[in-house]
Amino acid sequence: MASISSVSIRNFRAYHDVEVDFSEPTGVYLLSGDNGAGKSTFLNAINWCLYGDTPFYSIEKYESIVTDTAPDDVMASVELYADINAQHYAFRRTTQKHQSAIGSLVVQRANSDGSWEKLDRVATLDAVRRVLPQEIRHLFFFNGEQLRDIYTGGGKEHSLKKNVYKVSEIDVLDNTINHLRELEDKILRRIKKANKNQEKIETLRQNIISIEATIKSNQEGLEKYKMRSTEIKQKIQDLDAQIRDTKDARLLIERRNNLSSQIDNYKRQIDEQSLDKQDLIRENFHRAILHDKFYEYREALVKANEDSTIPPPIDPKITSEILRTGVCICGEPLSEEARKRIETQNSEYNRMKDLQYLTDGISQFVGIDLALPDKRYELADITNKLRELESKKQKCETELKSVQEQLEKFDTANLPENPEISRSQYMKELEISTTKALALSNTLSDNESDLKHLKSELSAIIRKDTATQKDETLRQRAGELREYITKIKMAMEQIIREKLRNQTWKTFSNILPESEFVDLNIDESYNISLVAADGLTRSVSLASTGEVKALGLSLVSALSADLGYSDAPLLIDNLYGDLSEAHFSELTQMVSALSATKQIIIMNLDIQRVESEFNDSVVKGRFQIIKNPQTGTEITEYNVS
Repeated sequence: MASISSVSIRNFRAYHDVEVDFSEPTGVYLLSGDNGAGKSTFLNAINWCLYGDTPFYSIEKYESIVTDTAPDDVMASVELYADINAQHYAFRRTTQKHQSAIGSLVVQRANSDGSWEKLDRVATLDAVRRVLPQEIRHLFFFNGEQLRDIYTGGGKEHSLKKNVYKVSEIDVLDNTINHLRELEDKILRRIKKANKNQEKIETLRQNIISIEATIKSNQEGLEKYKMRSTEIKQKIQDLDAQIRDTKDARLLIERRNNLSSQIDNYKRQIDEQSLDKQDLIRENFHRAILHDKFYEYREALVKANEDSTIPPPIDPKITSEILRTGVCICGEPLSEEARKRIETQNSEYNRMKDLQYLTDGISQFVGIDLALPDKRYELADITNKLRELESKKQKCETELKSVQEQLEKFDTANLPENPEISRSQYMKELEISTTKALALSNTLSDNESDLKHLKSELSAIIRKDTATQKDETLRQRAGELREYITKIKMAMEQIIREKLRNQTWKTFSNILPESEFVDLNIDESYNISLVAADGLTRSVSLASTGEVKALGLSLVSALSADLGYSDAPLLIDNLYGDLSEAHFSELTQMVSALSATKQIIIMNLDIQRVESEFNDSVVKGRFQIIKNPQTGTEITEYNVS
């Protein structure tokens, strides 16, 4: 384990005389300061002490290490005390104006008796490497705004591919492969110079190179198809598990939908039958009234005969004239009693007049009398059918209630949609991938057969010359060794990429569990891309600032673990700059988790906001960087009340 215990800076750029104590080997130290106060210069001072350079950007444009206002004979120095695996070391680099900016480094190690032992050059370099090797320091000393730089595969000094090669020593295999290729070319030039059949040999060699390139391409393509087939098979297995696990729920959902459909159908039939019943009653209501009124009138005639009264109707013209004139047909004035009797008779007539059509419609009555029983039977049939439909609907509703109660045991909201359809699509894709892989395998077999034939023909020509034969044997062995090491390199890279992907994603998903991304990919060029919930990949450039920083710290954490420097100190400038509220706390949680095993020094413009997110037990010290034109940049410690 390595940690910085203190840093002393004298006449280094804007710093005249500063000492900062980092006594705790783990935890978080917070340094704040305005723009241009000297935050980046502080990091440069530590890097200069260890490595002799100042890689961090600073708005202070110094051409030399020594403070501008210092006299020529003043010594600029940075002294760093560090604890490495329970041993105490002192690193001190010094220089003067007009001297080399690299300066000179002296490293001492504390002995058990309290004395200090100066280390020789080899031990000095070893001590620096034990703190942190220069070639990988950018993974532990970095600007928070430049985390995005390590996501690209190649072309940059600190690209992810270069980092991985240094971590895993694949660059050693790369150098070996290149050396063997140069050896093959050297032997080949010697063979060309000595052999008489050079033109034919050259043609055969070119054909061999071409076929080898084709074989390599086909092998890579075949490997991709195999990997894709494996991925598809895994997806099919996952879908099978989903289908199996959700079978009961899906059957219940299907039964629920069928019952709902049946209930809707019964309701529709009930409505239709109810309308038919209403129409039937309405159409035959008048017939029923006529039927009843006929019998009433017949009873009135019988009663009039029994009472010896004038049967209705009487002549309306006579009664109307008597009532109008008030004179009886005998010529006498109409008495009140007679008027009442005649009015009663006339009223009876009018009543009977309303039913006169019954007398005139006796023939219709006969038809009505015959038709009404059929209509009653029809009405009874409709009523019975309505009862039957209501019973069936009630039965379906009872079963539907039971199905819904059973469905409450399942999380139907998270059931995958149509997994059978997705499975069918994957099966088709698997069939296509398998077919292409088989075709490519056959082509590869033909290529290998052609290659074997060409090599045999080439060997036969070279065999005639003993010296050439020895050279060719040596060249072939070098080629075989190169191919073997290349396969080892490819296998190592595949394992490393997958391991790095898993570790990085695990950390990232723990920091930002609500992210829209569900996975990440690292391709053969070590370019990183994020996988969204819709299955499509997104460039890191499309991620938010918070996601970029969380991903950067996750990647750095994964790489440092593989390096064996998971507990090395971590110094970060401007980690929280341009960070949204959505990711502020998540990033702080990760820093807190990392601080359990390493020392973390964070420089930020507004440290007040940052420190409020940390637990007091996590923060080991708080410092303020203040730019003072008279006395130089100062660093003061403060406590939060």
